[in-house]
Amino acid sequence: MASIEEASFIYSIDEYETFIALSKISSVQHDLRKLVEVAKVKKAQATTKANDAKKADAEESGKHGEKHEPKKVESNIFYSTMTLFSYEDTPSAMKIYLTVKGAKELDDKDFNLSCTSTSFVFTGKNIQNEHFKFSKTGLFASIVPASCSFKRKTDMILLTLKKVKNEKWTDVLPVEKKSLSTPKVDEDGNEIKPEDSIMSLMKEMYNTGDPQIKKAIAEAFTKGKLDRSE
Repeated sequence: MASIEEASFIYSIDEYETFIALSKISSVQHDLRKLVEVAKVKKAQATTKANDAKKADAEESGKHGEKHEPKKVESNIFYSTMTLFSYEDTPSAMKIYLTVKGAKELDDKDFNLSCTSTSFVFTGKNIQNEHFKFSKTGLFASIVPASCSFKRKTDMILLTLKKVKNEKWTDVLPVEKKSLSTPKVDEDGNEIKPEDSIMSLMKEMYNTGDPQIKKAIAEAFTKGKLDRSE
Protein backbone atom coordinates (compact mmCIF):
# COMPACT_ATOMS: atom_id res chain seq x y z
CA MET A 1 0.00 0.00 0.00
CA ALA A 2 1.29 3.45 -0.91
CA SER A 3 2.26 5.76 1.91
CA ILE A 4 0.53 9.07 2.56
CA GLU A 5 3.48 10.85 0.91
CA GLU A 6 3.00 8.77 -2.25
CA ALA A 7 -0.77 9.21 -2.35
CA SER A 8 -2.42 10.76 -5.42
CA PHE A 9 -4.44 13.82 -4.41
CA ILE A 10 -7.68 13.51 -6.37
CA TYR A 11 -9.47 16.19 -4.32
CA SER A 12 -8.61 19.78 -3.53
CA ILE A 13 -7.43 20.79 -0.05
CA ASP A 14 -10.80 22.46 0.63
CA GLU A 15 -12.66 19.25 -0.31
CA TYR A 16 -10.49 17.14 2.01
CA GLU A 17 -11.16 19.57 4.87
CA THR A 18 -14.90 19.26 4.16
CA PHE A 19 -14.60 15.46 4.38
CA ILE A 20 -12.82 15.82 7.74
CA ALA A 21 -15.66 17.95 9.08
CA LEU A 22 -18.28 15.45 7.89
CA SER A 23 -16.50 12.30 9.07
CA LYS A 24 -17.29 10.97 12.54
CA ILE A 25 -14.57 8.30 12.56
CA SER A 26 -11.41 9.51 14.27
CA SER A 27 -9.08 7.23 12.29
CA VAL A 28 -10.50 8.52 9.00
CA GLN A 29 -10.15 12.11 10.21
CA HIS A 30 -6.54 11.40 11.18
CA ASP A 31 -5.66 10.01 7.72
CA LEU A 32 -7.43 12.87 5.94
CA ARG A 33 -5.54 15.43 8.03
CA LYS A 34 -2.27 13.74 7.00
CA LEU A 35 -3.29 14.05 3.34
CA VAL A 36 -4.11 17.74 3.80
CA GLU A 37 -0.77 18.43 5.50
CA VAL A 38 1.19 16.63 2.76
CA ALA A 39 -0.77 18.50 0.07
CA LYS A 40 -0.01 21.83 1.74
CA VAL A 41 3.70 20.96 1.97
CA LYS A 42 3.85 19.95 -1.71
CA LYS A 43 2.03 23.12 -2.70
CA ALA A 44 4.41 25.27 -0.63
CA GLN A 45 7.44 23.48 -2.10
CA ALA A 46 6.16 24.03 -5.64
CA THR A 47 5.54 27.72 -4.95
CA THR A 48 9.02 28.13 -3.43
CA LYS A 49 10.69 26.46 -6.43
CA ALA A 50 8.77 28.68 -8.85
CA ASN A 51 9.71 31.84 -6.92
CA ASP A 52 13.37 30.79 -6.70
CA ALA A 53 13.45 30.17 -10.45
CA LYS A 54 11.95 33.60 -11.17
CA LYS A 55 14.43 35.28 -8.80
CA ALA A 56 17.42 33.52 -10.38
CA ASP A 57 16.21 34.44 -13.85
CA ALA A 58 15.78 38.10 -12.85
CA GLU A 59 19.28 38.22 -11.32
CA GLU A 60 20.81 36.71 -14.45
CA SER A 61 19.03 39.27 -16.62
CA GLY A 62 20.31 42.09 -14.40
CA LYS A 63 23.90 41.00 -14.88
CA HIS A 64 23.60 41.35 -18.65
CA GLY A 65 21.44 44.46 -18.57
CA GLU A 66 18.58 42.59 -20.23
CA LYS A 67 14.89 42.94 -19.52
CA HIS A 68 12.60 40.09 -20.44
CA GLU A 69 9.81 37.99 -19.01
CA PRO A 70 10.90 35.37 -16.45
CA LYS A 71 10.76 31.79 -17.64
CA LYS A 72 7.67 29.83 -16.72
CA VAL A 73 8.28 26.78 -14.58
CA GLU A 74 5.19 24.76 -15.49
CA SER A 75 6.57 21.47 -14.18
CA ASN A 76 6.70 22.84 -10.63
CA ILE A 77 3.05 23.91 -10.49
CA PHE A 78 0.92 21.83 -8.14
CA TYR A 79 -2.62 21.36 -9.47
CA SER A 80 -5.42 20.21 -7.21
CA THR A 81 -7.97 18.07 -9.07
CA MET A 82 -11.54 19.32 -9.14
CA THR A 83 -14.10 16.50 -8.98
CA LEU A 84 -17.45 18.13 -8.20
CA PHE A 85 -19.53 19.29 -11.16
CA SER A 86 -23.01 19.28 -12.66
CA TYR A 87 -24.05 18.98 -16.29
CA GLU A 88 -26.87 19.74 -18.71
CA ASP A 89 -27.40 17.84 -21.95
CA THR A 90 -28.69 19.77 -24.96
CA PRO A 91 -29.18 18.55 -28.55
CA SER A 92 -26.03 20.29 -29.83
CA ALA A 93 -23.77 20.43 -26.78
CA MET A 94 -22.96 19.02 -23.36
CA LYS A 95 -22.77 21.82 -20.79
CA ILE A 96 -20.70 21.37 -17.63
CA TYR A 97 -20.91 23.65 -14.60
CA LEU A 98 -17.99 24.10 -12.18
CA THR A 99 -18.15 26.08 -8.94
CA VAL A 100 -15.36 28.68 -8.91
CA LYS A 101 -15.75 31.53 -6.41
CA GLY A 102 -15.38 34.97 -7.94
CA ALA A 103 -15.08 33.58 -11.48
CA LYS A 104 -16.91 36.50 -13.10
CA GLU A 105 -14.45 39.03 -11.64
CA LEU A 106 -11.41 37.12 -12.93
CA ASP A 107 -9.83 37.20 -16.39
CA ASP A 108 -10.08 34.67 -19.22
CA LYS A 109 -6.28 34.43 -19.26
CA ASP A 110 -6.45 32.81 -15.80
CA PHE A 111 -8.13 29.77 -17.38
CA ASN A 112 -7.42 27.37 -20.23
CA LEU A 113 -9.55 24.77 -22.01
CA SER A 114 -7.77 22.14 -24.12
CA CYS A 115 -9.82 19.57 -26.05
CA THR A 116 -9.47 16.54 -28.30
CA SER A 117 -12.35 14.74 -30.00
CA THR A 118 -12.86 12.50 -26.96
CA SER A 119 -11.40 14.38 -23.99
CA PHE A 120 -10.80 17.78 -22.42
CA VAL A 121 -8.69 19.44 -19.72
CA PHE A 122 -9.74 22.70 -18.05
CA THR A 123 -7.24 24.48 -15.79
CA GLY A 124 -7.27 27.55 -13.59
CA LYS A 125 -4.17 29.30 -12.24
CA ASN A 126 -3.88 31.47 -9.13
CA ILE A 127 -7.59 31.10 -8.38
CA GLN A 128 -8.02 31.89 -4.68
CA ASN A 129 -4.23 31.34 -4.45
CA GLU A 130 -4.56 27.82 -5.88
CA HIS A 131 -4.15 26.07 -9.23
CA PHE A 132 -6.76 23.50 -10.22
CA LYS A 133 -7.64 21.24 -13.12
CA PHE A 134 -10.78 19.41 -14.22
CA SER A 135 -10.54 16.78 -16.94
CA LYS A 136 -12.48 13.93 -18.53
CA THR A 137 -11.19 11.30 -20.94
CA GLY A 138 -13.29 8.95 -23.08
CA LEU A 139 -16.36 11.15 -23.46
CA PHE A 140 -19.83 9.75 -24.16
CA ALA A 141 -19.41 10.70 -27.84
CA SER A 142 -17.15 12.81 -30.06
CA ILE A 143 -16.91 16.59 -29.75
CA VAL A 144 -15.61 19.40 -31.99
CA PRO A 145 -12.50 20.78 -30.20
CA ALA A 146 -12.42 24.08 -32.12
CA SER A 147 -16.04 24.82 -31.18
CA CYS A 148 -15.73 24.06 -27.45
CA SER A 149 -15.54 27.00 -25.07
CA PHE A 150 -15.80 28.23 -21.49
CA LYS A 151 -17.60 31.22 -20.00
CA ARG A 152 -17.15 32.95 -16.66
CA LYS A 153 -20.31 33.44 -14.63
CA THR A 154 -21.07 34.45 -11.04
CA ASP A 155 -19.09 31.99 -8.89
CA MET A 156 -19.26 29.51 -11.75
CA ILE A 157 -17.55 28.36 -14.95
CA LEU A 158 -19.64 27.04 -17.83
CA LEU A 159 -17.90 24.60 -20.20
CA THR A 160 -19.66 24.04 -23.52
CA LEU A 161 -18.62 20.89 -25.37
CA LYS A 162 -19.88 21.05 -28.96
CA LYS A 163 -21.14 17.65 -30.16
CA VAL A 164 -20.20 16.20 -33.54
CA LYS A 165 -23.70 14.69 -33.79
CA ASN A 166 -26.90 16.12 -32.36
CA GLU A 167 -27.67 13.14 -30.16
CA LYS A 168 -28.66 12.62 -26.54
CA TRP A 169 -25.94 12.00 -23.96
CA THR A 170 -27.09 10.24 -20.81
CA ASP A 171 -23.87 11.24 -19.02
CA VAL A 172 -20.54 12.95 -19.63
CA LEU A 173 -18.84 9.55 -19.84
CA PRO A 174 -20.40 6.32 -21.13
CA VAL A 175 -21.96 4.19 -18.41
CA GLU A 176 -20.71 0.61 -18.59
CA LYS A 177 -23.40 -2.05 -18.60
CA LYS A 178 -23.35 -4.07 -15.44
CA SER A 179 -23.16 -7.80 -16.08
CA LEU A 180 -25.82 -9.95 -14.49
CA SER A 181 -24.43 -11.64 -11.40
CA THR A 182 -24.28 -15.42 -11.44
CA PRO A 183 -26.41 -16.94 -8.65
CA LYS A 184 -24.50 -18.72 -5.90
CA VAL A 185 -25.01 -22.48 -5.60
CA ASP A 186 -24.18 -25.04 -2.94
CA GLU A 187 -22.21 -28.28 -3.37
CA ASP A 188 -25.30 -30.03 -4.82
CA GLY A 189 -25.87 -27.32 -7.40
CA ASN A 190 -28.88 -25.82 -5.64
CA GLU A 191 -29.22 -22.03 -5.71
CA ILE A 192 -28.38 -20.35 -2.42
CA LYS A 193 -30.92 -17.68 -1.53
CA PRO A 194 -29.75 -14.47 0.15
CA GLU A 195 -31.61 -15.28 3.36
CA ASP A 196 -29.90 -18.69 3.49
CA SER A 197 -26.50 -17.04 3.20
CA ILE A 198 -27.33 -14.68 6.05
CA MET A 199 -28.46 -17.56 8.27
CA SER A 200 -25.27 -19.49 7.51
CA LEU A 201 -23.20 -16.45 8.40
CA MET A 202 -25.11 -15.96 11.66
CA LYS A 203 -24.63 -19.61 12.59
CA GLU A 204 -20.90 -19.41 11.89
CA MET A 205 -20.61 -16.25 14.00
CA TYR A 206 -22.54 -17.93 16.82
CA ASN A 207 -20.41 -21.09 16.74
CA THR A 208 -17.09 -19.24 16.66
CA GLY A 209 -17.96 -16.15 18.68
CA ASP A 210 -17.36 -15.32 22.33
CA PRO A 211 -20.18 -15.40 24.95
CA GLN A 212 -21.09 -11.75 24.33
CA ILE A 213 -21.55 -12.31 20.59
CA LYS A 214 -23.55 -15.50 21.19
CA LYS A 215 -25.82 -13.63 23.60
CA ALA A 216 -26.41 -10.80 21.12
CA ILE A 217 -27.22 -13.23 18.28
CA ALA A 218 -29.56 -15.26 20.47
CA GLU A 219 -31.44 -12.14 21.59
CA ALA A 220 -31.77 -10.92 17.99
CA PHE A 221 -33.02 -14.32 16.84
CA THR A 222 -35.58 -14.52 19.67
CA LYS A 223 -36.82 -10.97 18.98
CA GLY A 224 -37.19 -11.78 15.28
CA LYS A 225 -39.33 -14.84 16.04
CA LEU A 226 -41.56 -12.82 18.38
CA ASP A 227 -42.01 -10.05 15.79
CA ARG A 228 -43.04 -12.56 13.11
CA SER A 229 -45.55 -14.27 15.42
CA GLU A 230 -47.39 -11.01 16.20
